[in-house]
Amino acid sequence: MSFTSNFVVSNERERSVTVLFKHHIPEEFGRIYNATQSDMALGIERFKGEIETLIERRVTSKKRGRKPSQMD
Repeated sequence: MSFTSNFVVSNERERSVTVLFKHHIPEEFGRIYNATQSDMALGIERFKGEIETLIERRVTSKKRGRKPSQMD
């Protein structure tokens, strides 16, 4: 195969995968993708707590924003 043939096959494969992901993959995979990209765990709170205990690091995101000020 020549370079142009490989390029055409590559473009066709890319379009096929794009169509697959746009139309056939549920939204849940977006959550999975985002969690893996940020090294976070998915699941119920108990499961996430157990994982954090086992690996001794945070696997859930922190609350966004500033800490509330404490008024005495």
